[in-house]
Formats: sequence, structure tokens, C-alpha cells
Amino acid sequence: MYEAPGGGVLMMTGAGWFVMRNGQFTAAGPPLAQVAAQGLRAATGSRWRLTSEAVLRAVRNQTHTARLREYWQDDPDSPGAFIAEGKLSFEDRQGNLWGSATPQELFRIKDGVLTRFGAEAGLTPVAATFPNQRPSFLRHAVEDRAGNLWFGTSNGLLRFRDGRFQRFTAQDGLPDSNIDSLLADREGNIWVGTPHGLARLTRQFIQTYSVADGLPTPIVYPLLEDRAGNVWIGTDRLSRYAQGRFTTYDHQAFWRRKHLYSLHESRNGGLWIGTLAETWQYKDGRFTQFPQRLFQTAAGRAVTPTCYAIHEDRAGNVWFGTDAGLFKLSGQVMTALGNEIAGDSVRVLFEDWQGRIWAGGNGGLAQQQGEGFRRFTPADGLPNGRVMALHESDDGVLWIGTYDSGLSRLKDGRFTNYTTEHGLFNNSVFTILADARGNLWMSCNKGIYRVSRAQLEDFAAGKIQSVNSTAYGNADGMRNAECNTGRTPTGIKTRDGRLWFPTQDGVAVVDPASMPFNEMPPTVVIESLALNHEAIASRAALQLEPGQENLEIGYAGLSFIKPDQVKFKYQMVGWDNDWVAAGTRRTAYYSYLRPGSYEFRVTAANSDGVWHLSGATMRVVVRAPFYRTWWFLALTVLSLGGLVWFAYRWRVTQLEKQSAAQEAFARKLIASQESERKRIAAELHDGLAQNLLVIQNYAVMGQAEKTTDAVQTRFAEIFTGIRATVQQSLDEVRTIAYNLRPLHLERLGLTATLNAMIEQLAESSGIEIKRDIAPLDDLFTPEAAMNLFRLVQESLNNLVRHSGARTARVSIVRHAARLDVTIQDDGQGFDADGVTNGLGLTGFAERVRLLGGTHQIQTALGQGTTVTLQIPVSSVVAQDGILCHISKTD
Repeated sequence: MYEAPGGGVLMMTGAGWFVMRNGQFTAAGPPLAQVAAQGLRAATGSRWRLTSEAVLRAVRNQTHTARLREYWQDDPDSPGAFIAEGKLSFEDRQGNLWGSATPQELFRIKDGVLTRFGAEAGLTPVAATFPNQRPSFLRHAVEDRAGNLWFGTSNGLLRFRDGRFQRFTAQDGLPDSNIDSLLADREGNIWVGTPHGLARLTRQFIQTYSVADGLPTPIVYPLLEDRAGNVWIGTDRLSRYAQGRFTTYDHQAFWRRKHLYSLHESRNGGLWIGTLAETWQYKDGRFTQFPQRLFQTAAGRAVTPTCYAIHEDRAGNVWFGTDAGLFKLSGQVMTALGNEIAGDSVRVLFEDWQGRIWAGGNGGLAQQQGEGFRRFTPADGLPNGRVMALHESDDGVLWIGTYDSGLSRLKDGRFTNYTTEHGLFNNSVFTILADARGNLWMSCNKGIYRVSRAQLEDFAAGKIQSVNSTAYGNADGMRNAECNTGRTPTGIKTRDGRLWFPTQDGVAVVDPASMPFNEMPPTVVIESLALNHEAIASRAALQLEPGQENLEIGYAGLSFIKPDQVKFKYQMVGWDNDWVAAGTRRTAYYSYLRPGSYEFRVTAANSDGVWHLSGATMRVVVRAPFYRTWWFLALTVLSLGGLVWFAYRWRVTQLEKQSAAQEAFARKLIASQESERKRIAAELHDGLAQNLLVIQNYAVMGQAEKTTDAVQTRFAEIFTGIRATVQQSLDEVRTIAYNLRPLHLERLGLTATLNAMIEQLAESSGIEIKRDIAPLDDLFTPEAAMNLFRLVQESLNNLVRHSGARTARVSIVRHAARLDVTIQDDGQGFDADGVTNGLGLTGFAERVRLLGGTHQIQTALGQGTTVTLQIPVSSVVAQDGILCHISKTD
């Protein structure tokens, strides 16, 4: 019984297929004579059924049964009988049905055609390993991403590829030959369950040739492909790989010198071979030793160098990179170029597209320029390390590989360096090869790795901060992940696009065209949590109590393809400004987090740099201690605000009291002064002035007495002097009394008193004083009027005594809300910055303050002085206040 398409139940009975919908049965196919017990529901949604009459297939989007082919059982040897005795296994992606009928045979129904597979397809009988072992019928079957079929049996694992079966048992590395379960995961791995453990089958994309394949010894150094497509391999002897077979050339040169150090094909088709302290040539099946006597230093001393690199340039010159420096052979003339070019050991030679020779070695990098060489050093940007590999891209960019300082890019005279800090798998770059997909392949002592050329260029342009490296090692088919270098060529790209790398155990061959790209990003999970270095249960949301710190978040990227190369980045949103690149580290550390709400995000990329778009998240809430909660902070702020306000009000009250006391004291002091002046003025007027008047009258009377002419004349002169002196004293007494207490102020009013005072000063000083005074009577209280009078009087007295002015002007203008008083002269002025506040200015300012106003003095040497007072009328009436302003004038 199955769920029918469109709803209902699909059932197979002895009478055929029926669909039950809404309580009604409807025939869905022709009647069947007999129903066998065999049935299969495929992953594609198809349903297979084996009957005595036929093999039937119900397609998901159809309600009828398609009779693919009828196999009657009338003949015991008929296909029908064969199928009826078997067991259905599974349907592959092409819709073919697979099953087994006998322990040594499988069948496939494809396009209605039955095909049997037996010994001719590789299904050889398997001997029983214990008594009464059950037959090897199919139990499980899966199809991998490449279309290979895998069948689990009781006697091993079967793989069907290219029409043939291959059996894998415990002898091939499985935990057990009895296969209990099979699974093909989304990344292309095949998982095999057995009674004695779990096995994972991963496709190996690297082919390794070693001793078992025909090499004389496992350790390989130089590699070379000649113009005929043969691959030459240097071990302790010379080997040639052609048409899938190895041929080894056993020569006395190799017996003595053990290992080959360099290989190069000359223009005439021969081979240059460098061995320990010897150089050989091979052509037409003959080995010829190159005369070592030609190698001499610039001083003429004979040397026997070991050639690590040999190169014949387009002009026919042969260059030798040796442990004694660089040599150049032109015709029969050998020239020693010394060991200053690339150090005492030149390891690699390269000719660029312009025909220039590049030399790299223990001393760095050098470029041929004319008859000499330019040496590049770390001062030019070159990494400080031994140069082991050189490669030129199609656009003329030179790539430099170093022994332990990473990869370097040289373009337009500028170096860009790449190390493990920037995403490189290893800082060793033994060789550099380019594939047709835009990748650079490099080797190191930990394996082979590739980097996208586009990423390298983007890094050089500053567009990205790191590159992604994909590494390959033993799990990918290498027998030994340690690659070799220092003897060139250290790697080759053959004409079929495959890349060859020398290793400590054979030659590792990579076909970049067949290398899969893993498009499946790893599933990201948060798997562990720890606080204060103690593990806690994982959860979707984490709440930290006050005092809980040192948060550790463990995460993982679930990928079975190079899991050690899965890279991570994480961010605590609300704390981290940007993503944190963690590389392969699988723990995030936060020693402290401020109270608040955060979201932790982590994502991962597989070995091919494909990032999971969403990753995993976890909410993190850090609770604040009570003294950092909002209500406590608000209460604290309010309390502090209240304290500040009370302190402020207390201080303001104290200042107001001080100001009121000061103002009262000033008022009393000024009133006392005015009272004292009034008393003195009255005493002068009523006492001293009256006595002086009596003296004057006596002098007049004495002057009128009749005496002799001579006496009268003498007395007249004396009394005239007495009278004049007394008159002068009377005038001074009246002036003093007026200044102490102007009687006009009470009798005539403020306006008349100011006019009289200005007129008297103008007459007595000789200064022309112009005045424009608005009516002021009844505007001020007597005390305020006296203060205003004193301010104008003191300003004019200072003008007369100190200004040296010829003219002056007094202006009092009344506005609706204020009074403007201006006293201006054209005198010599003074330096306002050099004047200290003496008693005069202090008293002046105190009177202004009592009147509620402000004042300002504006003056400069030679520019006169202007005193401006501005008095709010309302303040004057209520507070006896005046506002004073002073400005400059010419």
C-alpha cells in the first residue's frame, strides 16, 4: 500500500492495482494472476512490483501501472523464473531496476530489457569464511555523485563502474566484509556500516607512481617532459614514463653519484643531466659526461660544482645554476658570473617572455639586465628567504616561491607577499604550476595546495584581506605528503594538463580537470559552551548572571571533505564591530561582555571556500548587577540630582544672603556717607560760613570808619584783602557744601542739578561741555537720584582732572524701558589694561550695581574716553538701579 498521487491510497491486490478515494475503490491497472512478495519503493518516487507475470513499475505522476516487459514462468530457465526467485534492490537515477537472484549474479532491467551480470562482469564467487555462511545476496545499494553503483553484500562491497564489478573486502581495508548498511552523503562520500565498525570511502583524485609502479626508488627530485611527451624522472637513476610504462636507465654515472639534481632538454633534443659534482648529456641512447674543467671561477680556479638548475636560452646559451654560483656557456666559452647574483647556491633558472634570465637561490632573486644582473633584496619588497620556484603568468606577472617565506608576486616593479597569515596553506612554495581553471598549484613539505589566481590578484589590489587555499595530502591519494625541492624542475605541467610533483614516495600526479569543486557548504553548529573554564550545557539562548565571565563558545563545521581545512568566522553582534576571521580555530573567546543583549553568529567555509550563508546563531543575554540596572541607575541619578539641586539651592541661598547683606551694607555705607556729607555741608553752611560772613561784615564796617587819610588808606587795603579772602573762603565753603550735598537736588530736581553742575564745571575748567539731558525729575527715588548724580559728577570730575580734553559731551536719553547716559571727551585717553580697580572705580561700580545696571569704559591712548550708562527704568523705580555702558570715541 502506498499514498496515491493526488491523495488516496494505492493498493496492489491479486486483481491488480486499485486506488481508494473518498471510500470508493477504482481500478488503476489491468488484473494480475498472482502477486509475488517482492516490492520496492524507489527514492525517485517510483514503485516497483514483481509478480508472477511481469515486472511492473508505477510512476509517481501516473495512476496506472506500466508493464515494462512480461517474463512468464512457463519455462524454469525463463527470465521470469529468474526474477521471481530474486530480490529487488533499488532503482538508479536512470530509472533502471537492480536486483539479485543468486549469490553470484545480479540483474538489471533497463528499458524493459533484462541483463544478467556474473563472472564475466567481475562477480567472481566468494568462498565461505565460516561454516554455513549465508549466500551473498544484495542487501543495500547506493549511487554516488559520479554515477557509480555500490552494493553491500554479506561477502564484501561491490562497485559497478564501466560495465564491470569490483569487490572490496576486509583485505582491502574494510572493518568487515559483512556489509550491514550503506549511505551516500551529500558531499559524495560513501559510508559503510559493518559489524566491526564504520568505514568512509572518499574518492582519491591524486594518482601516485612509485616503486610498485616501476620506479627504481621512491624518492623523486627533478621532473621533465620532453617535446615528444615523455616524462623523465630523476631518482638515484634516470627513468622515463611513456605510454603508461616506466623505463629505467641504469648507468655508471648514477651508480657513483646516487641522485639526479637537474634535468633539461636542449634544442637538439638531448638531455642535460646534473648529478653530484658532475654534469652529463644524454642523446640517442648514449650518455656523455660534460667536461668539468670548463667550470672555473672568475679568478681561474677550477671547481667541480653540482648543477641544481640548467637552462638553454633562446639564443643558445646554456646557463648553469650551481652550488658555486651562476655560469654561462656560450659556444665553448664558459663564463663564471659569481655567487653575488643569487647567492652561492643557485637553485632555479627561468627565462621570461622578453628573453631575460631570472636566477633564484639562497641569496634571493636576480634579473638579467644587459650584460649584468640586478639583485632584488628585502629592501625592494622581496621576502627574506631562499627562492626555490619561479613562474610567469600569461600577463607577464612573475610569481616567486620561497623555501619558508611564502609566495611573492612581482608586477610593475612592486612586490606583493602572501603567507599563512593571508590564507596561504604553507609558507613553503617548492614549485608553482598553473592549471586551465585559473589556479596556481604549489607544493610544500606537507602536501600540495592550490589558490585561485583571481583571489591572489584581488588581494594584491586590496579588494580582499585573505585568500583561500585548498590542500591535498595522503587522504587524496598521495603516498607521502612531503614534496621535494631544490633540484629543478621541481614540478611540471604535461601537455594533457596534468600536474606532476616529486615527493618522498614517488610522483604525485594531479588532473585539475577532474578535481571536483565542493559546492556544499558545511553545516554549522554550536556544540559547546563554557563559563569561567567550566563546561555548561549547550542551549539556543544563553543568559549570563553577574560575575559569570570568560565565555567560550565552541562551534563546528560539519564536512567530511577535508574537515581540517574548514575555516570559520564569527561575530558577537553588539560587541564586535565586524566579523572575526578565526581560520581553522573552533572556539570563540570573550573574557568580558558588557550587560546587554547580543547575538552570536558563526559561519564556516569548506575547503573550496564556499561559505554557509546563514551559519548558526545563539542569543546571549548578560544580566547587569543590581547597581548597573536601569532602575538603580535611575534612582542614583535622581538621588544625585536631588543632592545637587539641594546643594545648588543652599549655595544660591547663601550667595543671595551674602549679596543682600553686601548690598545692604553698601546702601548703609553710601547712605552714611551721604548723611555725613549732609551734616558736614550743614555745619559748613551754618557755622563756618556764618563766621566768615561776620568777619566779612566787620571788615566792611572797619573799612567805613573815618580816620586819617593815611590810616584810612592803609586800613582800606587791609580790609579789602580780608574781605576778598573771606569771600574766597565763602565760595569754597559753598562749593564744598554743594559737592557734599547739592541742595538743588532736593529743591530744583535732578535735571536742573545736573545742568547746573555741568555748567559750573565747564566754567571753572574752561572745557566746552555740550549737554543733552532728557527730563529726569520724578523718575527716581531720592537715593537713586543721588547715585545717578554722583556717577555723572565723578565721571566729569575725572574728565576735568585727567583727560586734557578741549571738548566734551554729556547725553542722557530716556527710552521706554531704559535710560542711556553717555559722557564723551576728545582727550588723551588711557590704557584700560594698565588701570587697576582702585577705590574710585570700585565705588563707581558699586553705585552702578545698586542701581541694577551695568557700565563699560571704552578708551585708548590718543582716542579719548567714552563712558556709557544704560539704566533699566523699571529697575530704577523698583530697585534704584542703573545700567552703564562705556565705549571708545575718537
